[in-house]
Amino acid sequence: MTNSIRQHLNRLSAILLGVAGLYCLPALTAPESGVLKVYFVDVEGGQATLFITPAHESLLIDTGWAGNEGRDADRIVAAAKDAGVGKIDYVLITHYHLDHVGGAPQLAARIPVGTFIDHGENRELTDKATVGAWEAYQHLLASGNYRHISLKPGDSLPPGFAWMAATGAAGEAVRGVRVNEDTFTIQLKDARGRFYSFRKSELKELRRLEHETPMPAYQGQLAGAELEDLVAYLAGLRGKS
Repeated sequence: MTNSIRQHLNRLSAILLGVAGLYCLPALTAPESGVLKVYFVDVEGGQATLFITPAHESLLIDTGWAGNEGRDADRIVAAAKDAGVGKIDYVLITHYHLDHVGGAPQLAARIPVGTFIDHGENRELTDKATVGAWEAYQHLLASGNYRHISLKPGDSLPPGFAWMAATGAAGEAVRGVRVNEDTFTIQLKDARGRFYSFRKSELKELRRLEHETPMPAYQGQLAGAELEDLVAYLAGLRGKS
């Protein structure tokens, strides 16, 4: 690897929101609180991405493959432990292919899960592998041990992930995850981990940011060569143990 590529990768590793905890890395200390953490877990062709919000809530998108002696579930649990969480609050299933939902039963057997979120019925009825993965997932839900939400277009994720904007009486503007709210007050935690408490009666504005995210935008900030290096780096991580 050239020095130029090494420099790109060092810079990219700092940019990627602390993307760490990949199963192939040695155990790290729990990540600093107050920032959004993203863990890309290698499930060898499938999908599993773990988000830890500034409020320390967890969302996993897809669960990887079934079988393989629980390989993918073990890797997800390792990432969760590295993040300092002992429970996955929400598991979002994007679709019912075996490499996306197949690992759900093995995962649930290894770490507590609060809520499963999906899009409803399986519509791929002619694919035996997909039907089998769907049926195994339905059997898991039928246990009654998990909350289940089927989202429809336009629905929002559960309110614990609400990204809010507040403007105080003096004009100070704050954006952050809603940590707590009651009839009279609201507490927010921004992307740097700073807490703010407001009396609602003193706010000029309070609104939920439905189409915004705490994830920083990097569009236009990475050169073509940097993107190529990033893809090559992530691809090179696959299949290692």
